[in-house]
Amino acid sequence: MRRHYLLTAIACLVLAGCVTTSSDIRTLKQKRDVESLVKIAESSSDRDQRIEAINALGFTRDPRAIKGLSNVLESDSWVEREAAVKSLSYLKDYQSINPLIEALNDDNQFVRDSAGKGLALVAQSLGKKSEPRVLNKLISAIREQRNGAREACINAFHIAIDELKKVSEPTFLNYLTELVNDDNKFVRIHVARALGQFDDPRIIKPLSTALIDPIFDVKEAAIQSLHNLKNPATAKLLFEMLKSEHEEVRKEISNVLAQFDDPLIVNKIILSLDDVHHRVRAGAAMAMEKIVHPRAMVPLVKLLDDKYSDVRLAASKALEKYHWRPRDDSEAARHCVAAQKWDSCAKFKSEAVKPLLVALQDIDSKVRRSASNVLTELKWQPSKDSEKGAFCVAKEAWKECETSRWIYIHHARYARESERVSSTKSASPGCWISHRSSLCGSFAC
Repeated sequence: MRRHYLLTAIACLVLAGCVTTSSDIRTLKQKRDVESLVKIAESSSDRDQRIEAINALGFTRDPRAIKGLSNVLESDSWVEREAAVKSLSYLKDYQSINPLIEALNDDNQFVRDSAGKGLALVAQSLGKKSEPRVLNKLISAIREQRNGAREACINAFHIAIDELKKVSEPTFLNYLTELVNDDNKFVRIHVARALGQFDDPRIIKPLSTALIDPIFDVKEAAIQSLHNLKNPATAKLLFEMLKSEHEEVRKEISNVLAQFDDPLIVNKIILSLDDVHHRVRAGAAMAMEKIVHPRAMVPLVKLLDDKYSDVRLAASKALEKYHWRPRDDSEAARHCVAAQKWDSCAKFKSEAVKPLLVALQDIDSKVRRSASNVLTELKWQPSKDSEKGAFCVAKEAWKECETSRWIYIHHARYARESERVSSTKSASPGCWISHRSSLCGSFAC
């Protein structure tokens, strides 16, 4: 009872503006009398007592102290501001984040450093409490802050992720995956890095998006994160991503698949060498270049005749890694064309014609042009109308195409590849119109 009366008397003296002692402040601290401590921190004429009260507020662990400590951050004394920052961090409360972020821009280096450490401490504590709201606060700060303040927020963000990832079901992961499309490059970079801490299939699609980001650091972070995948359950979605239209995505996904030593996954990669989708075939071939498995040799040799140059090229590189040797000039010519070693292909003479004709109809205009150059060097002459059309288009010899009366090309996708051919005439799917001349106009299409 006497202790209660004593505490009440001290509080009354404080509120009345009377001078208090260190002993009085310690008593208020023990009783967590936030209101009285805030009064001393804001109004006492004694600097030492203000600092002592500020320090005491941090040990109350009472969120009611946040407003008073935030007010102290406006003090002219950097010592008081630093003490307030430390106390805010000791509270380890969600509401402490905003004032700590503001303190990151303080004029005083000691205050800024303490704010950075304090923000990390609060982020760690909230992460341990499975409080994902901290991520939203920190992401907003990363967007808005600059230089050192932003770096402190990034550090706190990763610390929070370190703790939150220990949650058995990271429900906040969907929130993170959406941020790979954020307008702020720093957000994209550090979200890509953070996603690498989760061995979860949900991160594959967003990281694949990050692989084609225009900012190199985002791509690099995505690559590192993808290589952290160890769970075989992610392999199924990785195979789906091999269908991506972006070569860099397929390349990195194939590299990730190659790191799995699970026999079932290796078998699936070998089977994918015969997949109906050419990008999957190319990705599987790239993966087998890293794995080197004897069962892949026969299907890789078969891919040297694939109608897509990216598949042929990937297969040729894999076979070179296997130290494969062609059995005859025919296989050597196929490999030469597939590997796009154009300067060496002509030496195989007639054996090179068949694989060169395949390359002549490739979707890649550079491959078509190179194949036509080798055929010209071999003094090869087309014998079929379809060969004539493919040859003149590959050479981009548009005058020749006009006079030949034939530009029937089997694959309409050529139109997207050639800069000079833009559309087809509705009367015939194989009839083409050039920017410079209407070829179909003079032909019986």
